[in-house]
Amino acid sequence: MNTKKIFVFTLVLITMLLSAACGGAAPTTAPQPEATQPPAPAGEPVTLVFWSMWNEPEPQAKVIAGWIKDFEAQNPNIKFEVVWNGRENQTKARTALASGTVIDLVDQDTDQIAGGMISEGLAYPLDEFLTQTALDENVPIKDVFTPGVLDTFMIEGKHYHWP
Repeated sequence: MNTKKIFVFTLVLITMLLSAACGGAAPTTAPQPEATQPPAPAGEPVTLVFWSMWNEPEPQAKVIAGWIKDFEAQNPNIKFEVVWNGRENQTKARTALASGTVIDLVDQDTDQIAGGMISEGLAYPLDEFLTQTALDENVPIKDVFTPGVLDTFMIEGKHYHWP
């Protein structure tokens, strides 16, 4: 599996956690961030930094930790560094990103991500990945969503998070 597909899978995995979140947020004028690290060639070691809105002992954190363990077992060159921040995740992540800390993935309620991180230019639009083939499917990623749902997460014509 190439690095882009792994990255997309990871993004979809993390954003599935947002399924309990509300619809999209008001439009913003977020500047486009630059990628902090180029993707590594397939097989080279990769560490993904993931900051979570869950506390480690919570049931959802245990589920996510299980997904990560399974994913790492299937992709031995990819490791996750997880920071379990609890409900202060978005505030802590915004501060860390503003000071130059590299965070690859964040889970949080959609409205908080849009109102904080996206509006401050701390998020990367994911549209380039929507045309890639979905894992275990023979269709683009954008086609695996229920019609209309993906567009509720659009901000100024771009998708920064997926339901």
